[in-house]
Amino acid sequence: MLAEVAAVDPRMKVLVNGAAGGVGHLAVQIAKSLGAYVIAVARKEKHEFVQRLGADSVIDYTTSVVTDEVNDADVVIELAGGDTTIPMLKALREGGLLISARKLPHISEIQEAASNDGVRASSFVAEPDYVALEQLAALLNHGSLKTEVSAVLPLDRAVEALEKIPQGHLVGKTVLKVS
Repeated sequence: MLAEVAAVDPRMKVLVNGAAGGVGHLAVQIAKSLGAYVIAVARKEKHEFVQRLGADSVIDYTTSVVTDEVNDADVVIELAGGDTTIPMLKALREGGLLISARKLPHISEIQEAASNDGVRASSFVAEPDYVALEQLAALLNHGSLKTEVSAVLPLDRAVEALEKIPQGHLVGKTVLKVS
C-alpha cells in the first residue's frame, strides 16, 4: 500500500486510521521508514503505543473529528472501514490518495465521492509478494519494524479471535498457536 501504490516518500504526510491495530501498527512504522510525516488515529489509551512506533502526531477519534484536524494529507490509509471511509476523503489534500485495506463492495461509490472532492481512492488487499516480503524482512532485521502481539490463542479459539477483529479495539496482532 505505502511503497508501491502510494509511492510514499519523505515529502509526504500519511494519515493512518486504525493505527494501533494489526495492520495499522505496521503501516505507521513502514510509512515512517519511508520518511513520511505520520499522523496516527487511535483511542487515547493507545497514543503512547503509536508514538513509540514513530507517529509524529496522534488524533483521538473519540474526542475529535479527524477531518477537522487534518485536511492536507497526501495519503490516508483507511483501516477502520464502514462509515468512516468516505468522510476520510476530507483529510486529503487536492490530488491525495485514500487507500482502504478492506475489500470494499462499494468501491465505485467511494471513487466517485473521491473524484467529486478532487482526490483519489483505491482498495488494497494484500497478496503474497516475494519482493515485498524481502523488504519487510529487511525492516525487521534492521529493527525498523516491530510486530506487536496482543494475544496468543490456541487454534481451537480461532473463531473468537476473528470475531474480535470487526470490533476494532485490538492492539497489534493476535496469533493462533497450533499445538
